[in-house]
Amino acid sequence: MRTLWQDIRYGFRILVRNPGLTVVVVLVLGIGIGVSTAIFSIVEWLLLRPSPFAEANRVVRIYASSRGNPYGSFSYPVYLALKDQMSCLSDLAAFQYRGASIEGEPWMKDLHASVVSRNYFSVLGVKASLGRVFSENDDEEMRNEPGVVLSYNLWRHWFGADPGIVGKSILISNRNVTVLGITPRAFTGARRFIPPDIWYPVETWKLPWERQSREDRTLSLLGRLGANSSVQQAQREAEVVFRRLELDDPSTRTEQIPRIVSETDKRYQESGPAAVFLMSITGVVLIIACANVSGLLLAKAEVRRKEMAIRQAVGGTRARLIRQLLSENLVLSLVSIGFGLLIAICLMQVLRVVIAPVPDPALGIGLNTRVAIFSIALSLATAVVSGLFPALYTSRPDLVPILKTEVAQTSRSCRGLFGLNSLVVGQLALALLLITGAGLLFRSYLNCCSAELGFERRDVLLAELSPPADEAGGRTFYRELLARLRELPRVKIVSLAMYAPFSMTRSGATRQVFLPEEETPGDSQGWAIKCNIVDPYYFQTLGIRILRGRGFTEQDERSGHKVVLVNEIMAHRFWPDKDPTGQYIRIGNPGAETYQVVGVVGNVRYNDIDSPLDPRMYVPFGQEYSYEMVLLVETDVKPRALEEPVRKQIRDLSRSIDLYPMTTLAESIRAATYDREVSAGLVGLLSLLGLILASAGLYGVVAFAVSRRTYELGIRIALGAQRNDVLKLVIKRGLTLIVIGLAIGMGGALVLTRVLSSLLYGVTPTDPATFVAVSLLLTAVGLIASYIPARRATKVDPMIALRYE
Repeated sequence: MRTLWQDIRYGFRILVRNPGLTVVVVLVLGIGIGVSTAIFSIVEWLLLRPSPFAEANRVVRIYASSRGNPYGSFSYPVYLALKDQMSCLSDLAAFQYRGASIEGEPWMKDLHASVVSRNYFSVLGVKASLGRVFSENDDEEMRNEPGVVLSYNLWRHWFGADPGIVGKSILISNRNVTVLGITPRAFTGARRFIPPDIWYPVETWKLPWERQSREDRTLSLLGRLGANSSVQQAQREAEVVFRRLELDDPSTRTEQIPRIVSETDKRYQESGPAAVFLMSITGVVLIIACANVSGLLLAKAEVRRKEMAIRQAVGGTRARLIRQLLSENLVLSLVSIGFGLLIAICLMQVLRVVIAPVPDPALGIGLNTRVAIFSIALSLATAVVSGLFPALYTSRPDLVPILKTEVAQTSRSCRGLFGLNSLVVGQLALALLLITGAGLLFRSYLNCCSAELGFERRDVLLAELSPPADEAGGRTFYRELLARLRELPRVKIVSLAMYAPFSMTRSGATRQVFLPEEETPGDSQGWAIKCNIVDPYYFQTLGIRILRGRGFTEQDERSGHKVVLVNEIMAHRFWPDKDPTGQYIRIGNPGAETYQVVGVVGNVRYNDIDSPLDPRMYVPFGQEYSYEMVLLVETDVKPRALEEPVRKQIRDLSRSIDLYPMTTLAESIRAATYDREVSAGLVGLLSLLGLILASAGLYGVVAFAVSRRTYELGIRIALGAQRNDVLKLVIKRGLTLIVIGLAIGMGGALVLTRVLSSLLYGVTPTDPATFVAVSLLLTAVGLIASYIPARRATKVDPMIALRYE
């Protein structure tokens, strides 16, 4: 231990005597450690942080999977049947998301609410941190009490963490409800990224699930495995129950099969690939940083050849020399930890906002014990990785030539330069791999931003509404609201729809469609088609094209004649050889009233950018009613500027309306491509960092080669060599390294970028334009890095050079 301490002290003195080298190494290692630590904090948050659920490996998600939809939901009757017949589960809970609002001074806050079965918290094994949660064991009086459970975040920020709020009555959506308890701080419910603010038991929700039909599939299910059950057993049992219940996909009429995933597996399925991808990219950057430091230390080793030879001549063993050199590198790494953690903390602040804007920062990305231990372990690993090769090289000097201070040490110099060249070539190859991946992801993101969505990207404010009234009261509310909003300044058009493109909480309803009996005799099943209820101004508000026929008019809403609009896909499927306008369909059952097709509209993407388009139809709001509607307000200013005026008009008409937090059409579209934007941004940032480090490595090796050839270059100039000849000679060396690095990196990129295929949209993993552009970029940067020391070489004074040695 004493010898190790002496080595560390000596290493520290060596670093102090070489401040330039020390600063550069600390910067490079600090950047590598800081970036790696920040990215690891994402991985730790996504995968390694303990679940707030008790025995999370026994909590399972149940989906009704079908072709094109692996995450199908359930209706309330099917939930009850599954709960009764799934013996492998000790219990089964259901939940869905709604909007709510809480009143206070000076403003009202829109909330994310989760309506859940009473056994929801017991299935998850979660208890209240303050007060209690509702459960199936509650008596009749407790079941009828309108009680709610608040999230820790809402309790802390809205109620000032007042413990006295438990048991008191608060006003939620203009209804008095009793606060039963507060959830634990780490509990975010069944979703982590947009956690609910409040939990309602189903009995006290204004639209009980008992009213749901078998086709109203809006519920997600969470279960807990029995003591002696496994996921595989539950899967087999669910398959039998699904067949018994004859579950099928309403849109394709294909059989649905269960998909049971444990909560632990779900976390890895959702975040595992992204985490592995990010850590792989970060690992490449760290390898480049270590290679860069190895190159610097290897160049420094040439200066310390005589010192190492003297140490070995007086009895120092090779192992002793290696330990001394690694101790010096350990000091460098330890110094780099402070700088690296500073960079990591700054990056975490940015990542917390960009990637995981969770309400409570303590639940998101941040520096904790696990991340700090990773950072320290990483710094120790970099000390060994970056210092081992230079230590092995330096610890085996040729004693006689060095002690005689002979100039010519060709074999040693060649061996050292070969090692430096290899490190630089490796850095360039890895940098090309990184930049190619970033280029593909960036092109994919640009394609998403310019994708044809079927509507114009206009300045539209979106508000999801659920007025607490019957159909007559609801229609009166919507009619008065539209009239008020049309009078507001800066409002161009106002419309309503049951769901809008890229809505976060609603994906649309399906209706069974039948052709007249004479066209499809014997057809009793029909087709399940996505249906949207819209007002006459919906298509104008979004800029959706009407290709044939006409759109809806206010006359259609007052007329008893049923009309419908269909999109291109539905028109082609039902009437491939006919004009769809004027044709008739029945909605609901084969004997229902007929609807006349009055027009064909363009295909619109409603869910995400790259999902297949499906048949859709539209019916007028005057002929069909939905109490849940989306308000669309097109403006001639930034939509957010009208958020408060629109909210005021809504609240003036109804204080008890459930109103989700408002958004805009642009924000909804961006949310659908946000994962691609973040991926392209993160990989682009890491690639830029890798390119800078690789370029610095190339600059260092060329500069080192120039310094080693000062004597030779002086002789060349003394004998008449032109400065341009010297410039070409030096740049040629750098260009050779660039070409070799490009060749190796190109081969690796052609193979490894295929793993990005699932993340790409509108571009192939082997896109020639991207590969050519990246190669030209890397070549240009490499030539600049080579030119600087080459330019310096042309200014060598022959007289000084001849006295160099």
